[in-house]
Amino acid sequence: MDKDIAINDVTVCPGCDMIIATTPVKVPFDSYLVCPRCKYKVLNPKKDTLNRTLALSLTGLFLFIPAHFMLLLQLEALGFLDQGTVIDSMAAVYKQRYFFVSLMVLITAILIPFIKLLLLFIVNQGICKTDHIDNKIC
Repeated sequence: MDKDIAINDVTVCPGCDMIIATTPVKVPFDSYLVCPRCKYKVLNPKKDTLNRTLALSLTGLFLFIPAHFMLLLQLEALGFLDQGTVIDSMAAVYKQRYFFVSLMVLITAILIPFIKLLLLFIVNQGICKTDHIDNKIC
């Protein structure tokens, strides 16, 4: 090779694993970089991703508590109808002394999604503050 290319200046095509140098390429919005071998879209920048992420994470945080108290489960057997929420099902499993299963429901259905939305919102706010982006929301 005539010149050295840093590891951040290359990308790998997901379609054919061809290594493509992206150093001189500046892909504008609403266009994309195509792999010369298999014609797969390698770089496809989206417009206004920080504001979209902020809006979706904030909406998810607002709707998180009401979503867990909406009826989600419905069971009909032999003419009997039983309905419940995620919290109700976790409490029913806990009352039957399946502590590990109720803990797993709590962690996977409530805690991890809430932490994920909260961290997404916090990281997005941090990026908006450090980059000083001149957008309407950030």
